[in-house]
Amino acid sequence: MGSPDDEGKDANEPDFDLHHPHDHFFRRAFGTAELASDYFLRVVPESIRRFVSDPGRMRLENVSFISEELRGSQSDLLWRCEAAEGDAPIFIYVLFEHQREPDRLMVARLLFYLVKIWERHLASDPGSLRLPFILPLVLYQGTARWNAPFFLRDLVALPEEGLRCFVPDFTYGLESLQGTDLEGVNPDSLRLILLVMKLATQGAAASGVTLVCQEIERLPERGDQSRLVTVALLYLFAAARPEERKIMIQELSEAKTTVGREARSALEALILDGIEEGLEKGLEKGMEKGMEKGMEKGMEKGMEKGMEKGMTLALERLCASGIDPAEARRILRLD
Repeated sequence: MGSPDDEGKDANEPDFDLHHPHDHFFRRAFGTAELASDYFLRVVPESIRRFVSDPGRMRLENVSFISEELRGSQSDLLWRCEAAEGDAPIFIYVLFEHQREPDRLMVARLLFYLVKIWERHLASDPGSLRLPFILPLVLYQGTARWNAPFFLRDLVALPEEGLRCFVPDFTYGLESLQGTDLEGVNPDSLRLILLVMKLATQGAAASGVTLVCQEIERLPERGDQSRLVTVALLYLFAAARPEERKIMIQELSEAKTTVGREARSALEALILDGIEEGLEKGLEKGMEKGMEKGMEKGMEKGMEKGMEKGMTLALERLCASGIDPAEARRILRLD
């Protein structure tokens, strides 16, 4: 099953959410049953592997529990998994922590999310007398060592030890990408995803682009993985600093491999997408202003202003993507 934001999109579209690159890549990668299954088989306890061994028995729930103020630093996915033996289904809740420092209150935040999942379950099945099992997993992308408490009891200040029995308690699974050795990770597509996520937060996007292209070359006949490859390259590019993007564009321009050429095409598509977005916004603004004036001359003037604003936005997007300002102006025919 695809990610929630796959609906209504052409599989070959080069679109990418530049404003939320971490969230976009996480959902594209781990929002597919096959890749989610591969990942879960690496990290879940042995006792529940039977629930994640068959992608056909996994269903992505189209829901998020992240609060508005945390959307810039966290992303989440909820998977419903069934075992062939006929056990009651379980849920796996994956929280992607894409800030540089660990969240000291993570275990408390997870409790809030778990309660919301159970509330959702009870709302859909009011007669239920039991709650489903939920395995909470945290995928941490930051560079600082994870030092947040693993148990809820470690966050609660007790007046005296005898009150501990009144405190709810649980823990969570954690993968800290910076401490993960990717050498033995299989399949190749999963290793590529984790590598790109690791490089994106190390400030190593430029130096790692060649390594990423090498990993892509190792993939078997890509077929339906081509979309994943494109999104991985766009994510690496979007997560890089402007000065890194210039180096990446240069390296990909000089690349002799098919992957290098594909990567360059993907980046160009991202830039063109930005230009189109800028023009659309500018035209929309111009049309609004023209309509306000309610006259043909006003419409004409508004569209003219809109085009001007759109080209300015397009120029900004090109420069932010690592294109030299003079070259950007030439592309847009502003000189």
